[in-house]
Amino acid sequence: PLFQKRRMSDRNYRGRGGDRGGRGGDRGGRGGDRGGYSGRGDRGGYERRGESRGNDDYQRSDRGRGRGGDRGGRGGDRGGDRGRGRGGPRAPPVPHDRLISLHTNMFRVLLDKFPLDKIIHYEVGITNRYHESVHTDQRRLLMKDLSRYFPKTCFAYDGSRILYLLNPVTPIEELKPQADFYQVSKFKSDSTPAEVHESQLLEVLEADPATIKFQLKGEDAKSYKILLRPVVFNQDALVQLVQTAISFSIYLSGEYFIRGNSIFGWQNKESLLGDNEPGKQLFTGSYQSLRRVNLGVVLNVDLSYFVSDWFGTIYEYLGLVLNKSDFGPLLKDAKVQDKVQKKLKGLRVVTTYNKRKYRLSGVNWKLTAATHKFDHEGTQISVADYIKNRWGKALKYPNFPLLTVDRRNKDDTDDTVVYLPMEFVSVLNSGSGGLTVDERRAMIDATRCAPGDKFERIRQEFRRIVENPLLTPLQLQIDPNFTDIAARVLENENLVWKGKSEYVDAEYGWNFIGKKVLLAPPDTIRWGLICPKSFGQDRVTDFFNDFVEICANAGFMIAKSPDISPINKDYGEDYADALRKLRDKKLPFILLLLPDNDSERYRVIKHCADVELGIITKCLVMNSAKKWTDKTIMANVMASINGRVNGKNWIVDTQKVMKEMGLDPKTTKLCVMGMDVCHGQTGIRDSESTVALCASRDSAFSKYDVSMCKQSSGQEIVDEKMGAMFLEVIRKFKKTNNGLPTHILFYRDGVGEGQYDLVEKHELSQIQQAIKTEYSMQKRPELTYVIVQKRNHLRTARSDADGNMFNPPVGTVIADSIVDTSMMNFYLYSHKALQGTARPTHYQVLVNDIKFSVPALAKFTFALAHLHQGCTKSVSVPVPAILAHKAAYRSYHYFGKQDRAHPNVIDSSFMA
Repeated sequence: PLFQKRRMSDRNYRGRGGDRGGRGGDRGGRGGDRGGYSGRGDRGGYERRGESRGNDDYQRSDRGRGRGGDRGGRGGDRGGDRGRGRGGPRAPPVPHDRLISLHTNMFRVLLDKFPLDKIIHYEVGITNRYHESVHTDQRRLLMKDLSRYFPKTCFAYDGSRILYLLNPVTPIEELKPQADFYQVSKFKSDSTPAEVHESQLLEVLEADPATIKFQLKGEDAKSYKILLRPVVFNQDALVQLVQTAISFSIYLSGEYFIRGNSIFGWQNKESLLGDNEPGKQLFTGSYQSLRRVNLGVVLNVDLSYFVSDWFGTIYEYLGLVLNKSDFGPLLKDAKVQDKVQKKLKGLRVVTTYNKRKYRLSGVNWKLTAATHKFDHEGTQISVADYIKNRWGKALKYPNFPLLTVDRRNKDDTDDTVVYLPMEFVSVLNSGSGGLTVDERRAMIDATRCAPGDKFERIRQEFRRIVENPLLTPLQLQIDPNFTDIAARVLENENLVWKGKSEYVDAEYGWNFIGKKVLLAPPDTIRWGLICPKSFGQDRVTDFFNDFVEICANAGFMIAKSPDISPINKDYGEDYADALRKLRDKKLPFILLLLPDNDSERYRVIKHCADVELGIITKCLVMNSAKKWTDKTIMANVMASINGRVNGKNWIVDTQKVMKEMGLDPKTTKLCVMGMDVCHGQTGIRDSESTVALCASRDSAFSKYDVSMCKQSSGQEIVDEKMGAMFLEVIRKFKKTNNGLPTHILFYRDGVGEGQYDLVEKHELSQIQQAIKTEYSMQKRPELTYVIVQKRNHLRTARSDADGNMFNPPVGTVIADSIVDTSMMNFYLYSHKALQGTARPTHYQVLVNDIKFSVPALAKFTFALAHLHQGCTKSVSVPVPAILAHKAAYRSYHYFGKQDRAHPNVIDSSFMA
């Protein structure tokens, strides 16, 4: 056989118990391929980046609030590795040598027989009559139409300017462009830099006699010119060629659309909230990426998800709105007419016969396509006859009322209304940009998938790829088995509490039983409590008595009776007014009990506390009976509060960790930094993005200073403000530690693979310039700069002798075999996945002046994942990256036009 056969068989590895899978590594996010809400990753879906969703004060026991990606299977039986499931198998124990074998969603590829000598590379230009830019989807559709004229060649088109073919194309007489193809547009507008560049490319292609030209009509009934100029094929682009060929061959084989490296079938969708409401739709597709790794070339295949607004015909839309497919008779009812009018007003639609886009103003109940006539070239013609004569489409329902589009020009006295027949109109956008709470919950339920189910579905997607007959001419040799690799599980971390230390198993987390916080305020502190009167005095009294006891047992001494401020109503402003009344008492912290997860209430509270008043607050949602009595939840609330009032709950053994990294704790001043950018909600473009840079200020790496700024909406790379932010935090470090850092470890979150050059050009150069400015004649610090990438598509699993599959243990490091060859990098599972298939975090080192080895950097990163002071489990990324995300998120959503919190809480409100 070409490849050695792997141990995995083709059976379904679901098992009866399975481990509980992950709450999805990180819940998805912006990942994967953004498309609409795609998300970063498995979920595709809605994309909010970061370890927490923002309302980080909402207590969720000790789970943290991960973003979730693969949230686990709808089934995957819960059983699990703790042995407390429903009789399911347990995960195999970690062997003494800490080495384990993992299956991966990578498939080895051999390109020995690839017909390189037959490949022809074309540079592509596509334009319409008016030199307007052409959308990527339209470009692919045009190339799909062109490929039908050359059935014996293999098309590989990237959607932009690159086309690879196995055989050359030749001019076709019937597709020869008209001599007077180009026209002058009546509508003039300033061109964007991209449009100017595209226009210059078209001029070059038009002037080259080697360029082959075609004219095709798009689905929008417009004419387009395609220009193909042969250029020399660079054999170094072989991987890109095969990657493009795989995606485009699937696209050509059916009704698909492409988003980044993911491809989705138009029919493979489901409504998030069921079939009785035209809300968001979830598409399930596959992600494919060809990569060069240490093993050679591999094909990475994963599930991918994409969330879009509902779209379909107006008939389908009204059928859902009225909950009846045959709704024609209902349209005579006045109440139904009123409901339909409200639903359709402002809806964006497109006509199916000429692809014109409109925004509806409503329905004219008196006019129909059969009866309404208008003047066309001096002749009165009905709407039905016009569409039949002009577009060759006959109406099935000519007596249905017409949709209306109000096109009045306010500077004109003429009223112009466009009338559209319902059956030839489709909905473009049926909702707002964001996901509702119910839609988010439904998306999580629909996308979670346990390891056994996950890998079986990946296998099915892999077969769909390799069995595509359009790929046969490329003679690809792809191993049909999952690639097995070796990985190492890191040793458990030693956590230090007051008077006690112990090694903790990150698989299960830790608690405060028999432990006291390492550092708390020295004296008993006063505190405040705000809650609605509707909660009842007795229940509130019992709660805070239990809470005081929990705090005392942990060594966090608070007053037995808080300053209580009951409120009559539970609106955000009621809580804000109560905070203002308590301001003069100068309480170290105030606990707020909320009835539910209302985001607007939370925003008002946090803006008042963090920006206006400078008061440390903690919100706890009391939406279940358990919240009033659960001691674990109370302990977590206590830990979060202590972290914000400059306390320390626990630390890692920093002396041991520093020595393991090859650094002398006595002479080394190491500053650990994290940076992230928050872009807010998908679809909202009128607000600025927020940048946060966090930097440790203590030798235990548990306390951080922060610097924040705002920049252009959607801009990820920080340029001219980077240096000022960096100087601000290292000057704070100098003030606290009586000297500048000698070593800096920088974790940069949120950057995609295609942006590394920009990071080096803008961010790293600014940091180097700031170091030069601040250190002057002093010895400059050694800098290690690491990209933290949660949006990756590597999935791995362990299996037992019976073929049952489980997530890797917490602390698993993958540093060989399938890592990229281009730079120092590794994958780390630093968190426990409670449901679904866990996702590792990918760390890629751009600069390594400190000369960390991969094992040392992975070990230190794992230690930092144990230091989130509000979570009694290790988390998915190091704590400086999490805190940077939290600070950026809070600034974006709660601070308004300001870019930072009140001076009293700027370095504490986001700490836990």
